[in-house]
Amino acid sequence: MRLFTYFKSLFCREKPEPVNEEDKFVYKQFRQITSTLSKKLVSVQNIEYNISESFVLSSSDWFARSVALEIRKNTNDEGYGYLILHLLHPHCMCDASTIVLYGEKASLLEFLNSNEGIEKIIHGARTTDEEMKNWDDQ
Repeated sequence: MRLFTYFKSLFCREKPEPVNEEDKFVYKQFRQITSTLSKKLVSVQNIEYNISESFVLSSSDWFARSVALEIRKNTNDEGYGYLILHLLHPHCMCDASTIVLYGEKASLLEFLNSNEGIEKIIHGARTTDEEMKNWDDQ
């Protein structure tokens, strides 16, 4: 039954309704990395090791240089892990990261494959991106 749930999560996704061309591009990039993370997560028994996917932000609408999503295992419990969002500062090359979700493998998969999950990740990325703009002023 769990295997069926994972495949259902992977292949029965909702499609987002982006507003403009730039949003379509950003949704597409985030959808690609969440899909790849989902496939990697489905292929392992438990969260046995850290996995990540990233892409470069070439749009002038973003301050950060690149975005990465990482699933980091909980060293005390292989069944649980952290979904972490990373943004790379373009000047000092510092990593701004935030924990998006902590949970078991099934909840991470469900989050990665839902439209609401991707919207939350993009919202978190936008918020962190705005905060990074002020780092140079401090």
